[in-house]
Amino acid sequence: AFPPADVEVREWFASLQGKKVQLWEQKVQVFMCALFETALRHVKSINSDSVQEIAREFRRKMSEGMQYEQHGQYRRDFYSDVCKRADESLARKSPESAPSRTVHGGSPTGSVDVPEGGQKMTVETTARALTEHLLSKVPGGTKSSHSNLLVIVSFDEAQMLDEVDTKTTDITWTLFAEVRRCLRIIRELPIFALFLSTVGKLEQFSPPPQLDSSARIVQTVLRPFEPIVVTPLDVSAQRITGKVWTLEEVASTYHMVHLGRPLFAAMYDAAKDDTSRQRILTLAGQKLFKSSTAAPVNMEDRPGLACLAVRIPIEFNRVTLSDYLRPEDVNMERSLVADHMRILLYAGIGFTPVITTSVSEPFLAEAAYNAMVSKWKDGKANSAPKDYAGLKPFDLFATYIHRSLLDLGPRGEVATALLLLYARDCATTIHLGDGEPFPGASPKS
Repeated sequence: AFPPADVEVREWFASLQGKKVQLWEQKVQVFMCALFETALRHVKSINSDSVQEIAREFRRKMSEGMQYEQHGQYRRDFYSDVCKRADESLARKSPESAPSRTVHGGSPTGSVDVPEGGQKMTVETTARALTEHLLSKVPGGTKSSHSNLLVIVSFDEAQMLDEVDTKTTDITWTLFAEVRRCLRIIRELPIFALFLSTVGKLEQFSPPPQLDSSARIVQTVLRPFEPIVVTPLDVSAQRITGKVWTLEEVASTYHMVHLGRPLFAAMYDAAKDDTSRQRILTLAGQKLFKSSTAAPVNMEDRPGLACLAVRIPIEFNRVTLSDYLRPEDVNMERSLVADHMRILLYAGIGFTPVITTSVSEPFLAEAAYNAMVSKWKDGKANSAPKDYAGLKPFDLFATYIHRSLLDLGPRGEVATALLLLYARDCATTIHLGDGEPFPGASPKS
């Protein structure tokens, strides 16, 4: 995949699965200590008196040499040092030194021994050493005058930390919960943690407070952050300058594919020939319908709704957890995000409510049209298989209007848009001879 995984770190955390939950606290703390200690050593090697320049150079080194499925040597060596340091510290710890606590106890306070020197280190001391070094690079900076963040700890594709290990004594406890508890130790330092994920199901990172693994969140002693939702749009789009644009250019596949999310644009630019570029449109249909084909014959209701949603604005009524009457109502909207290319714009704590939309992405709309146009032939309805529900938009809306959270607009705007869409698709299949006017058009005088 790209960007690639930090394989050694992933395997280090995966090795904790199957071990007693009571041992996780110590091991996670040891890893975080090793991470901050290694980061400090590498940061000190950067010859600069500017914290901004240190950040730029460190980021450059960590990104340098990145390839498909493999990071550069500097980054691999960095995390290899972290894991090696963590293993060395754990080897010096006796099993009985593991903290004894209940799984849902308060913030951890355990310490781990540095292998050499006889001194002790904790997550707080190693993190503080890193932040104080960076703070010393702030011009005239002191703790009282500098309140900005200095360090961001990022866990990419963090969903692996939330996998439930059925071999442990408490199947509700996860590594994500343990890492979060560990980070509570340094909550007063200028450090912020991000848990990133690109998977469709994210509720486990911010569940409703009453379902959280933290007793303090359940009791409203603590309040979690709302999820941060980021979806880049039009980053590859052509910029309109003083050049005169023709209708042919605006309607070209090249222009359309560069609008919206960068996925298809990046693939289109990397394609070497027209055949490869045409396959990208096929892929768009496959992702839209979550199907092995770009126009599935047995299109079910949800893919059919996704097909319509990328062509006309379809919105859902917002609901909170207390409004959940039928799970299928809420799951409909979320499944469109997870499986059918709909975009998540906002999510509250516990993902209640969520705001989703289908943005203007002409390339996806073209893929949807290719699937829907087979409804028509020579301007007339074509006989379609009975289970081809996605090609019967009126039947589809009639199905969902009474048993879903679809918002049809205060004046039935969606129904009007659907009629126009229906007529447009029908018209595109009418074959006209040379000079033949379109049906209903006034003849030329």
